[in-house]
Amino acid sequence: MSQLWRYLSGNVTTLEGDRICSQPNPKVVKLCFLVQNPIDTRFFQSSGPFSLKPGERGTIVVAFVHAAPLVGPLTAFGRDFTSGGFMPPGIPATGAAIFADPNAADQALTSTLRPVDFSAGWAGHSDLNSDGVIQQEEVQTVPRSLLAKSLVAQGIFDANFLLPFAPEPPTFFLIPGDNQVTVIWSPSVT
Repeated sequence: MSQLWRYLSGNVTTLEGDRICSQPNPKVVKLCFLVQNPIDTRFFQSSGPFSLKPGERGTIVVAFVHAAPLVGPLTAFGRDFTSGGFMPPGIPATGAAIFADPNAADQALTSTLRPVDFSAGWAGHSDLNSDGVIQQEEVQTVPRSLLAKSLVAQGIFDANFLLPFAPEPPTFFLIPGDNQVTVIWSPSVT
């Protein structure tokens, strides 16, 4: 149990037998990733550290988004590639690194975009606001892909989980008849 705490807190030490994280200085980057075999994949996540004073409250939101991977051959940036097979996990490139990569549009040459990014639904990108960083709203996705569904989940979060409501009910009247009822209504305000 103490080893799990060390991994989750970023206090990894080989002196206690911990494997080295794939990210240098996990306490600073707040991430420790251990490459595993595909048949033995485990996931742990933590939040914090933070403090709450008496009477205060906080909210932590976690979303699990699922979608089948796209399988090849696929077309991204007008180029065909094949997806599928073993795609080891890793740390995705930053938006600044993707923007700076002169080969980001060519899946065969890019060092920033990986086959797993395309398999998850990455269909293209452009720096719409010209800030030198590819941001999530600047990524084009394949409909119903993992990345497309992730954008929907982010939109729901950004809207404070307020989704469109049902229309207001119309004003209606019932006119009884002989073994029948006639319904008359006026248009709803929505």
